[in-house]
Amino acid sequence: MLPLLREAGYEVTGTTRVASRAEELRAAGITPAVVDVYDRAALGAAMLAGAVAATPAGFSAALPVFTHPAWLAWGIGVGLCSSVIPYVMDQLAMARLPRASFALMLALLPAFATITGAVVLGQIPTARELAGIGLVIVGVAVHRADAGPPKVKGRGGVPGSCTPPSRAAPGARRSAGGTAGPR
Repeated sequence: MLPLLREAGYEVTGTTRVASRAEELRAAGITPAVVDVYDRAALGAAMLAGAVAATPAGFSAALPVFTHPAWLAWGIGVGLCSSVIPYVMDQLAMARLPRASFALMLALLPAFATITGAVVLGQIPTARELAGIGLVIVGVAVHRADAGPPKVKGRGGVPGSCTPPSRAAPGARRSAGGTAGPR
């Protein structure tokens, strides 16, 4: 089908999460687009830079923790549960959810944090804080309502999926590996 699309004047774009696969796509006549949202090297570099920046400021205050194994375990647990796990879960959700759903989940996050703070810690929010949370949620909900029904894409809206013939230029055909569009 790819030769037919190319003959009809369409360029096919395919996505991959692995940069090394881009050459395979290019060799097949597909314009590659690398969309790796979980970049291990960048995440590791960012965590290292943060540790180097924060260590001098907090090292002396943290010294007593190293003499108490339970405190050290608690600190590691807090670090994992408050930074590493949520960040990885956000990246995985961002890669799998539609943009509007992910935005709604992020907008609801302050509301759930506020509820948790009130129930677990007894931190009662002010009216101004509640109004701010409500405005963010309403803004996202209005934005979603204005977007109308979700646009139909091949393979369930996966980036790089093909444009359905109903939305494509006249004569366009669907492709299993990318977006068909005029050159």
